Amino acid sequence: MLFKTQPYAHQLAAFERSSELESFALTMEQGTGKSKVVIDSVAHLYNLGRLTGLLIIAPNGVHRNWILKEIPKHLPDYVPYAASAWSSAASKKEQLAHDAMMMSPHLRIFAVNVEAMHVPRVVKEVRLFLNAAQAMTVIDESTRIKSPSGVRTKNILALTPLSRYRRILTGTPVTQSPLDVFSQYSFLDPDLFGTRSFTVFRSRYAEMMDVSHPLVQHIMRTQQLRYAPALIATDSLGHAIYKNLRELKSLTDPHTLRVLKKDCLDLPPKVYTRIPIEMHEAQAKAYADLKRRLKSGLIATDTAGRPLTKLNSIMYLQRILCGTLPGVMTEDGKDAQLLPPDKNPRVQALLADLAETDEQAIIWCRFTDDIRAVTDALAAAYGPAAVVQYFGETSKDDRVQAIDRFQDGSARFFVGNPQAGGTGLTLTAAGQVHYYSNSFKLEDRLQSEDRAHRIGQHKTVRYVDYEVEGTIDSKILQALHEKKNVADVITGDAFNEWLA
Repeated sequence: MLFKTQPYAHQLAAFERSSELESFALTMEQGTGKSKVVIDSVAHLYNLGRLTGLLIIAPNGVHRNWILKEIPKHLPDYVPYAASAWSSAASKKEQLAHDAMMMSPHLRIFAVNVEAMHVPRVVKEVRLFLNAAQAMTVIDESTRIKSPSGVRTKNILALTPLSRYRRILTGTPVTQSPLDVFSQYSFLDPDLFGTRSFTVFRSRYAEMMDVSHPLVQHIMRTQQLRYAPALIATDSLGHAIYKNLRELKSLTDPHTLRVLKKDCLDLPPKVYTRIPIEMHEAQAKAYADLKRRLKSGLIATDTAGRPLTKLNSIMYLQRILCGTLPGVMTEDGKDAQLLPPDKNPRVQALLADLAETDEQAIIWCRFTDDIRAVTDALAAAYGPAAVVQYFGETSKDDRVQAIDRFQDGSARFFVGNPQAGGTGLTLTAAGQVHYYSNSFKLEDRLQSEDRAHRIGQHKTVRYVDYEVEGTIDSKILQALHEKKNVADVITGDAFNEWLA
């Protein structure tokens, strides 16, 4: 095998172990180069005459990054290919490129965003592609198909018999419970677990318990997880005590390569810091009022008049800390702002910290209102050209331009949310990563941290969190530090503790 880019030792080992296998899971930590291993394997199989197509199913935006960045960077020049990325609003040029790819006598590469795999016409196009090629299907960030009952999961699992080779890629194969592996590994081999029924699989590896069960209450109360394995709470499954995990591991291990960055890369360290801030008087009043209503049992409602769930109640408190008055709408249909950026302590703390260095920085914001406030403040301080955005409202062309401008240094600040930009992107130009507001999902945090800390990074990366001490800011950071989803923590009496 002649490589276009020289592999690291761990990438070469992964290639040698997996390249000719029909199915395999590359559970390599974010930033260790999973996509290169796949692309090298595709080139190898194409040269052997065993493969003529590559289907990539990845999060939105990441699927285009494969076509625009990863394939040109790693696929050897001696492998001719034609490629296209799915777009719900394809231009005439994009449609012609897709048609040319489908008719190409060379290696055909088709990338689709996983979110579109519930749309019948997308599924039809994907199946047409697979029927016309001896293909490898790759599920990038395969935890997106962990829900067995999801429509897109079912549509993707139906592609297994059409895919000669199958790969799943993820740095975090288990984000909520060991049961997460069922759909992911069933894509690789539907009979791996001896059943195609999730219900049967769950009964083998989990004992479901009601939240009122004394054992559940004891573990939740004491947090002394002395039982093996530990209790995990999930939104969809309730509560479970897991069992037979050694057996489960013995089934998945032969099909899996786990790689951690600390074991394989000479990357500079991560450095974490928290910046304490104080609420503005308007924030303190709104925060105390909402907390009082929640603690007293008065029903708080959202903008549609529906009672707030516990999780949404915490989110409303979080938004107040960021400067928004949730539940109060302006004439243009947006949530009212408690404070303009020049009076928002969080925005001002961010600006003050950024002024201490000339390094490029990523600023992750959970909410769209935060992205706009931070962008406006940075544009006012440094000029509009210094800032690029990457979130749900950013067009596909602007997303590509945002990455390019940040990586080539023409933009100093990359402002986005982890839901849109936290996976699949390489943002190694950054020396700092700021969390203006955190997502409640541990996976969002882990993934977004590693956009900067990955192969190609030569600087120590500084991670900054902003915290109004003694508020739910502190609780959220504690949960994420303990590797927990916030939703799994806010159950039972814990909700009242978060309001204390």
